[in-house]
Amino acid sequence: MPTTHKECGVDILWQQLRQHAAQPTVWLALARSYTTDALPWQAGYSARQALRLDAALLPELRTLESSTAMQAGHWQDPTSGDALLGRAHLPEALALAQRFAARVHGSPGDWLSWLYLARLQDMSGVQEDTLPPAVHALQQAALLEPVPGESLHWMGVWRLNAGDAQGAVAVLSRLLDIRPVRFGSMMYLGEALLGIGNVAAAEKAFARANAVCQGVCAQLLARGHRGLTQGAGAAPGKCPALVGFGENSIRGVLPL
Repeated sequence: MPTTHKECGVDILWQQLRQHAAQPTVWLALARSYTTDALPWQAGYSARQALRLDAALLPELRTLESSTAMQAGHWQDPTSGDALLGRAHLPEALALAQRFAARVHGSPGDWLSWLYLARLQDMSGVQEDTLPPAVHALQQAALLEPVPGESLHWMGVWRLNAGDAQGAVAVLSRLLDIRPVRFGSMMYLGEALLGIGNVAAAEKAFARANAVCQGVCAQLLARGHRGLTQGAGAAPGKCPALVGFGENSIRGVLPL
């Protein structure tokens, strides 16, 4: 009998997503697996990805909320869970890092746990001899990510949210050569560049993002979507495709 998503281990599920990231049922299976393993941050992230790809999965995701690993409503709260990685300091960073280090030791293909470990080590600024260094953890995450550039993107977002604009520029600027160009990453890079006073470079980053936006609009128009021409002259970052349509409409055009 063929193996179902429910029966797959986390490492296998991540392998499937590296082949094609827009698989809502695989994200749902990840959410279930992480819930079973009492990893609420990972479960919440996976649940959000499943929902953004297929809103019809909401009833199934609701069934997970009764568990202690994905408490009711918390996985949709933008201020909880892995959003805490956007803080400058986190008192429980070491304990979480130890837990996630143990996780990747037993499940080395777990992209999300490697990524969280990298940020937790990055936040602490103190290297524990028993834990993988932040640089190593980020390198491992980059090797396992479901979409090219996703690891550096999140590291940049978290650093920027924590007030470290210079650190955000350092990682987000490494995404300049990623193709296709990442809309969100370029927007965050522009914001980070403004934060360090480099207005000229920020304008270039925003221009890159705007070019992506216009390309998305053109593709959606070609697919028969209406109402996009009204916003065709939108300012950089105000992409009518992103404002006027849900993620389901553009998931085949933009990366995660």
